[in-house]
Amino acid sequence: MEQGQRWWGPVGRGTEPPPSPPSPPPPRTRGNRRPKTPAGPRPAAPPAPSRTPHPGTLRRALLLGAAPLALALAAVLLAPGRWEAALGLLAVYAATCVAAANRPVRARTGGTPEHPGPPPLPSPRTAEPHPTATPLPAPRPAHDPAVTTFGLLLQAHPFVPAPGSPYQELAAWSRALEAYDEAGRAGTEQVPGILAEGRAALTTLDRLLGLDAPAPAPDAPDCFFDPRHGPAAAAVRWAPPHGAARTVEVCRADATRLADAEAATGPAHAPPAYDSCHGNGALRLTLRTPGDAAPLLLAFTCDTPRTAEVIAGSGRRGRVRLLRQQGPVGAVLPVPRGTATAAGLALDIRASGPWTATLLATAHTRDLGPSAEGTGPDILTKETRSRLVVLHHQGPGPFRVRRLYRDFRPGPVLAEGTGAARVELGVPGVCLLQVEAAGGWRLVDTAA
Repeated sequence: MEQGQRWWGPVGRGTEPPPSPPSPPPPRTRGNRRPKTPAGPRPAAPPAPSRTPHPGTLRRALLLGAAPLALALAAVLLAPGRWEAALGLLAVYAATCVAAANRPVRARTGGTPEHPGPPPLPSPRTAEPHPTATPLPAPRPAHDPAVTTFGLLLQAHPFVPAPGSPYQELAAWSRALEAYDEAGRAGTEQVPGILAEGRAALTTLDRLLGLDAPAPAPDAPDCFFDPRHGPAAAAVRWAPPHGAARTVEVCRADATRLADAEAATGPAHAPPAYDSCHGNGALRLTLRTPGDAAPLLLAFTCDTPRTAEVIAGSGRRGRVRLLRQQGPVGAVLPVPRGTATAAGLALDIRASGPWTATLLATAHTRDLGPSAEGTGPDILTKETRSRLVVLHHQGPGPFRVRRLYRDFRPGPVLAEGTGAARVELGVPGVCLLQVEAAGGWRLVDTAA
C-alpha cells in the first residue's frame, strides 16, 4: 500500500465513492445532422418563481427593521430637534419591509403536489351513440267529403261561445269541435264513428239551445244559402248587401243565425240607419239625411206612460205632426215628402221620459207575410196579389189603416174605427199599408 493512502481510500479525502464507469461515446452522425433524440415525454419545466410573500420572509423583514425603528424612537425621545433623522430611519425601515415582502420565493422540490384539475371531458368521438330517431307518423289521409260537410255544419251553427255561456253548452260545442279535428287526422275507417259522436254533440247543443224543432217536411225545399245544409225549416226576411229585402227558405241553423243578427243590429244585411238620437224629455234636434230625395222612415220609441208627440219640419208652414199618442209608444212613421232637406230632418219631440228616434231607409219595413201583429203605428209591405186583408183590433182606442204610395206619400184610408173590431179590407194586390193604432192589432192576408 502506498504512503498516504488507507485501505478504505486516500488520506484526507474521506470515503469517496468509486469512480463511475465511463459513458458511452455519442453516436456518429453524417455531416451536420444532429443525433436523433429517443422519443419520450419531455422533462417538466422548472417552476416559475412565485411572487406571493412567504410568512417567514415577512417575519424576518419585521425583525430586521425592528432595530432601526427602536433607534428612531430613542432619537425622537432623547433629541427632539433631530426629527429629520428619525423620519429617515422610518423610511429605511419601510423600504426594508417592502423589499422583503416582494422578494420572490422559489417552490421547494419534493413539496406537496399541486391539486389536480378537473377530469378531462369525454371526447365526442367516444361518447355513446345517439338513440335512433322516432319514426315519422303515417301521412294524413285526404279529407273525406263527410268531414268537409260536418265542418260546414259547424260553421253555419248559430252558437257563439261567450263568457256567460252555460257549462253544458260549452262542453257539447267543444266535443263537436274535437270530433271534427279528430276526423281530419283519423283513418278512413274511423271517420264515420268520430263524426257520429260529433253529430250527437251538436244534437245535444241544439236541445240545450231550444233548436230541436220538428223535422222539416219531406217535400221542403233545400236551404236557400247552401243546399248542403239540408231542407229548409223556416221562412225569414233577408236582404243582400245594398239590395231589397225578400223572403227566403232557410235551414234551422241559418234561421237562428239571422234572428240573432236582427236582434243585435236590426234586419240582417239591411241598409243601416242614417242617424239616431236618444233623449229624455222635450227636445228639438236634427237628424242627418242621405242627401237625396229617397223616402225615409222614422222609428220612435218611448217607454213613459204619458202622451208623446213628434213634430217634423221647420217653420210655420213646414211643420207636420207625425205622432201624438199616449205611451208606451213604439212606432214606425213615414216622413212626408219635403219635410227632410239636405241639411237634415228637424224634429220637435215632446215627451216626459226617455225616448229614441231613428231615421231609417224604406227597406226597414216589415213584411206582412201570412200575418203580422203589433202595438202602435207601423208600416208593412204586402207582396202577394190577394185582394183581401182582415184587421183584428183590440182595445178601446181608435185605429186606422191607410194605403201608402211607393214614395210613402199617404194614400186613401182603407178602414178606421174605435174599440175592438174585425174589419175586412180591400187592397190592390202588392202595396204598402200603414197601421195607426194605440192598442194591439193583427193583420191577416187571405192569400195564406
